[in-house]
Amino acid sequence: PLSAVTDDEGVALTKTLDLRLLATAAFPGFFGFINFASVVPLMGLYARDYGFSVLAQGVVLSSLQVGWCAGLVIFNVLALSVRLPTRTIVAVGCILCAMSPVVLLVFPAAETVAFMQVCQGTGNAMVSTGMQGAIVRGFPSHLHGRAFAAQSVFISAGAAYGLVVGQLYDFGRLRALAAALLGIGCLGFSSYICVVPESWFRARDAAVKKDRGQECGRFSHILRGPQAGLLACAFLSAFLLSSYWTAIPTALAREFEMSAVAVSIFWSGLEAGKICCSVLGGITADCPEDCCGSVVAR
Repeated sequence: PLSAVTDDEGVALTKTLDLRLLATAAFPGFFGFINFASVVPLMGLYARDYGFSVLAQGVVLSSLQVGWCAGLVIFNVLALSVRLPTRTIVAVGCILCAMSPVVLLVFPAAETVAFMQVCQGTGNAMVSTGMQGAIVRGFPSHLHGRAFAAQSVFISAGAAYGLVVGQLYDFGRLRALAAALLGIGCLGFSSYICVVPESWFRARDAAVKKDRGQECGRFSHILRGPQAGLLACAFLSAFLLSSYWTAIPTALAREFEMSAVAVSIFWSGLEAGKICCSVLGGITADCPEDCCGSVVAR
């Protein structure tokens, strides 16, 4: 059996990585990657085949982030004000993620794609926030970097789906992609009912209960110290990525006249590089002195 240490709140922390927790926490990101591969790379083809205007493309691309921001607010309102257990909030997010492709399956259009993206972002934020808390409280601090690196590897496995998304689009257009998302989402998120135990969220629920009535103080540290700079960098990165996501798919479809299969392979190749970077970043985060020392020595 795995040996364990105990943190200040008496919660058992495994000394090694719990693959079941990592895989379960990674599935929202994995599903989000599949959703990304179904929407962003083929946006230029959607504009060609369904008449998406430039404004409609921008609305679709921004809808996921709008839903994500809404999901974070809803998660904290349900946890701090309504006082729902984290596992219940995660279950609500699972239902949103799994069932949102139904609207696109019934009526494929720019409006339904945007609506699906908002629901995906909202549900994914609710599930991911709960599961990230389980990872942070489920592993000792010296394993956090490797834990998140391993989670990124699980997520990046969704690059394999990018190899077939183009063929699905050629086969049945948006309805085929929506059916695939619906099947994968229902299969994956329904497993949360059987796999995810209440004990994974016990420490977070105890911390939230302790901080009730001090909601402002719970988040005020974010704007102090280096966190504010990190937020600014994250905002700038998201801004640049949104421009990239808008320009590149259109250029691939119109100027280079690439097929749906070629576009999906192109994007899968880009995303596959994240696996090596995630592993390297996780190892570096856990032992920065050793990594920096070895680089300087060489």
